[in-house]
Amino acid sequence: SIDALCDALEEYQGGVVVISHDAQLLSRLCMDEERSQVLVVEDGRIRQYGGDFEDYRNELIKEITAELDEE
Repeated sequence: SIDALCDALEEYQGGVVVISHDAQLLSRLCMDEERSQVLVVEDGRIRQYGGDFEDYRNELIKEITAELDEE
């Protein structure tokens, strides 16, 4: 069903806001940086992330790994 949803959204000419914790969905929808933006909500604020979803995901993994190494 994720593939069908992504296929339909790729064909859609309007704007869509997608909020999800599903990495597969977000990765596929955010592959085209010209047509998508990654927005991050932290501390009650929204900011645009300067890369694609995979970049953001990798950054989070590095941060979590560093925190675990500190413990």
